[in-house]
Amino acid sequence: MELSPQEKQRMDRLSQDDQLKLKAIMQMMAKERDAAEKDAKKAKGMMEDDGPKIVNSLYTLITNHLKQTYPDVYDEATYRSFYNELMDNADAGRVELDGLDVVDEFDNFISVNTDNVD
Repeated sequence: MELSPQEKQRMDRLSQDDQLKLKAIMQMMAKERDAAEKDAKKAKGMMEDDGPKIVNSLYTLITNHLKQTYPDVYDEATYRSFYNELMDNADAGRVELDGLDVVDEFDNFISVNTDNVD
């Protein structure tokens, strides 16, 4: 606990009992400040972590729906490729996710990609 020269001078004027009480109070305040900073860092970390959780859950939601529609037809790489393209299109403003018929969009994706393979 670092004290300025003025604080040291004031501390010296206090009785030994009051000095001990003041030191205890200052230590408690430092612990509270450290705890508040730790909580703030933790909260900031939690907020940063939400982004990947939302993205992962959106991916899971889309792929699970497609897997139910097309059981055992397409592999994970196909779903991942579709999802990545869909998100790229959404980011570019070419597709609006709200109200999107994912199965129809996936069918278009498969059609375009299998046409390129043939």
